[in-house]
Amino acid sequence: MNAAGLPVIQTLLCHAHVPMALRCLGSLRRCHQPAFRFHVQDDGTLTDDDCARLMDELPGTTFLRRQDADGPVLAMLSRYPTCRFYREHYPISLKFMDLPLLAKGPVVFSDSDIFYARPFTGFHRLIRPDHPLIFTRDLTMAYAVRYWHLLGKDRLRLMSRLNSGVMIVEPGTVDLDFMEWFLARIGTGKIHHVVEQTYWSAQAARLGGCRYLSPAQIGYPPVETGALRLPLPPKLVAWHFISPLREWLDRLGEAPLEAAGREAPVDLRTIPARRLGLPYYVASRIGKQFRYWRGKAL
Repeated sequence: MNAAGLPVIQTLLCHAHVPMALRCLGSLRRCHQPAFRFHVQDDGTLTDDDCARLMDELPGTTFLRRQDADGPVLAMLSRYPTCRFYREHYPISLKFMDLPLLAKGPVVFSDSDIFYARPFTGFHRLIRPDHPLIFTRDLTMAYAVRYWHLLGKDRLRLMSRLNSGVMIVEPGTVDLDFMEWFLARIGTGKIHHVVEQTYWSAQAARLGGCRYLSPAQIGYPPVETGALRLPLPPKLVAWHFISPLREWLDRLGEAPLEAAGREAPVDLRTIPARRLGLPYYVASRIGKQFRYWRGKAL
């Protein structure tokens, strides 16, 4: 809560995504009940003009500029050289380092590419001591691991299809010793953009599991069926316009918001997440490669 008693929703933002964020975060502000304020984590590229624009269109927004977070976070990482390397080179690491390390309570987070289309009763009502980690469910396994990372004595144990577009993270769920081991285990490479949700998947498996927001409520735009048109699916709250689907956000228009604004808010629900088995991961990777070869990769 802030001084005015409003709950807080956080996001990590870069300069290039400010226009998209204004639309998607604006939709969240219109649909989330009760009222809340945004707290924006700067990835190091936000300008003063970006912050002024966000403040103008999303009043009450607060910011943590990257240079202001460097001191306290780097002090916490002083004994963790691999973590420091990742934080220096990959801005997405701020999402699983800075946000939970600097939080004074549960982290409630929403990515800047999720468009909310129906009123709902809010994320904070889902916070429970027995559910310390809540995420969304992905379309596939978007993880920064190779097959061999899941084999042997030092194998990684993961949850299946974890996506961190929305996440609710309780304090105490970050273990820097494990994070250091995890990052050293997977190494660096071309798939660093999904290291963050791979870490959360491994940490969730280590802590005994997690829950996912109902895929019927927080899902992905069904672009192949043309179902972006009204009426909205009966349970839908939001669509996540991940990178391969982002062009469809511009085609969506404002009609869903106008139609949904007349509805009573719905309650978000969660489902238990499943652990990832090696055969299923191998099959999913083969399927993803096949879709890529056909030009339909997600």
